[in-house]
Parts: sequence; C-alpha cells; structure tokens
Amino acid sequence: ERSFTYCCSPNDTHQCRVRGFVRNGILMRIEQNYDHHKVRDLYGNQADAAWNPRMCLRGMTYPRRAYGPYRNKYPMIRVGWKQWADDGFPYLDKEAREKYKMTSRGTDEFVRVSWDQTFTYLAKGHIAVAKAYSGQRGAQRLKNEGYQPEIIEAMGGSGPRTFKYRGGMGLLGVVGKYGVYRLANQVALLDSIIRGRGPGKVLGGRAWSNYTWHGDQAPGHSWTHGMQTSDIDFA
Repeated sequence: ERSFTYCCSPNDTHQCRVRGFVRNGILMRIEQNYDHHKVRDLYGNQADAAWNPRMCLRGMTYPRRAYGPYRNKYPMIRVGWKQWADDGFPYLDKEAREKYKMTSRGTDEFVRVSWDQTFTYLAKGHIAVAKAYSGQRGAQRLKNEGYQPEIIEAMGGSGPRTFKYRGGMGLLGVVGKYGVYRLANQVALLDSIIRGRGPGKVLGGRAWSNYTWHGDQAPGHSWTHGMQTSDIDFA
C-alpha cells in the first residue's frame, strides 16, 4: 500500500538508509534503497554508488523482531540474580558467584516480573553494588579480586565508580544512547548519599568510549578502506 525510507540504526556504526513496505498498517518487508550516491552531508560530502547496496541481513529480518512470537513482551529477571537480590545482595565471593549462577548465566532461567518490580530491583542493585565497593572496604575487595592499584586509586573511594556505562553509537540515537552517559553522571547522587559527600566531591560512574576502551572499532574497515566506519555515513 505504501513505502517509506528510514535509517536503520541498531549499533553497528553504519546507519543504512533503507525502505520499508507497509500493508494494512503492518511492516511487511524491508529492502535496500540504492540511493546513497544521492545523499550529501552538511558539509557537501557525497558518497558514490560503490556504497550501494547498504543493508545487512539483520536489517532485512527486523520485522521478525517486531512481530515475531518470541519477541520480549514483558520484563523478565534472571532467577539467580533475583534470588541474590532477595537474599539481600550478599558479597559475591567465589561460592556466592556459583550459587547465584553469576559465572554460568547461560544455564539459568528467567522469571516474569512487573514494571514496578523491575525498577525496584534495578535501583536496589545500584545501591547494593555502590555500597559494596565504597570506602576502604570496597578498595580492599577490589584488590582481592585482582584489580590493579592504579584503577583502585582512580576510584577515589567511590563505589559508583565501578559502574561501567557505555551507551553505544550515540549519533545513531542520541536520546536513547547518550542518555546512558547522563545516568553515569546521575549516580554521583548515590555517591553523595553513601559517603556523605557534598557538591564537587562526589564521583559518578564511568563512561567508556566506544573505539578505545570498549574496542568497538571494526578493524576490517580501517584496514581495507583506510577510514573509520562512520566516514561514509551521510544518511
């Protein structure tokens, strides 16, 4: 009945411009649009036809994720993690890691929970981890777990500094992905409650860069084409 173009923005650094076909209000299929040679960026740079077609099998099968019978329809929590939370978040020594399947998550099952329960468990988990690794006791625990002295020193005694936030390829979805980095800053409020620090003395979580610390640069692109994966994304 109709078609429309959009930019497929998962988290693969590409952002392909594709075309979707709709019938009776349902997205029936997605195809490559073959128009990247017509697109320019704000600076007048223009890709050529060699970059057509632009789309992968993941993008083509997206309707299956949206309409498939096995899609996520409600929140779920891993059984072992939920039990750990219900037991009061005991420190995860070797025995506890095995008990709550922290080292074998793939063998665990999931249980359905409500949205209110989801947010409650999420908040409690943040608080528990922050408390566990705050102050001298937290530093000693990290040392016992094998962390390097330089890393422990950089934490400054703040448990929330153990939180790693990585929002993905931000420019593929600024609000949804950069919002994670904003959360990294907000957990400084948690540090202020736990350690009783005032403004200018609290520390939040850490935002890890995509290409350096996280290692999300696809080396094949730069080796083969001599450019970053984003250099030809004028979509």
